[in-house]
Amino acid sequence: MPPATPGIPTIVRGRKMLSISWTRVYGADEYEVYYAMSLFGAPFFAGKTAGLSYIINGLDSNTIYHIQIKAINSGGASALSPIAKGKPQVNFCGKCGTEPRLGALGCHKCGKQV
Repeated sequence: MPPATPGIPTIVRGRKMLSISWTRVYGADEYEVYYAMSLFGAPFFAGKTAGLSYIINGLDSNTIYHIQIKAINSGGASALSPIAKGKPQVNFCGKCGTEPRLGALGCHKCGKQV
């Protein structure tokens, strides 16, 4: 028998990446991570893990990604989880790591030119 459907994933934004985590599903041996670039777009397979987190790298910082998880065991796969949406951060300050404000020529936190 397949495991239950995972709950909505949690997303932490990073530079050109999203770090995704979720709660353990009883009876699941591994998880598959999927993403789509639009709400009604077909999901792409991002990868598989036995853990409770996954990082998708190399993403476009101007795109909102729709993330879903499947739980897998020997009995099959669950349905896709509810969608979590996330957009990678852009152009962090190399000195302090702050995301610049729109239109700013320098970092609003430490003053470094970006």
